[in-house]
Amino acid sequence: MIANRDFIITGLQSWEFSLGSNIKNIAIEIAKSNRVLFINPPFDRLSLLRDSSGIIKKTYQSLRERTNSNPMMVRPNLWVYTPEKVIESVSRIPSDFVFEILNKHNNKILASEIQKAIDILGFQNYIHFCD
Repeated sequence: MIANRDFIITGLQSWEFSLGSNIKNIAIEIAKSNRVLFINPPFDRLSLLRDSSGIIKKTYQSLRERTNSNPMMVRPNLWVYTPEKVIESVSRIPSDFVFEILNKHNNKILASEIQKAIDILGFQNYIHFCD
């Protein structure tokens, strides 16, 4: 068993997802003997625009209004970070060329957001677990 390391977990499912998930259970288990940073998926522009119920917008606005609470400790050795910057919605772009440009742009945004959380927590020599 790996112990006393830093783990960064990324995936498509948010920590707040109401149903149980394997990746959440894995993060909890890893955190028993390591530090874990769980990265929520970033908000995307189309989801914010199409949010007829207002739930996504309220969640996003709530995140933007918080200070010093991101990343948030949810258990001992386990933090959840929600990227603050919005990424572009690229999944339905028909042009490969445009998709690649916007996808690269999104990746740079996400990487810089994750780096912010890494710096705040002082993670070093981490293991990235991608779900």
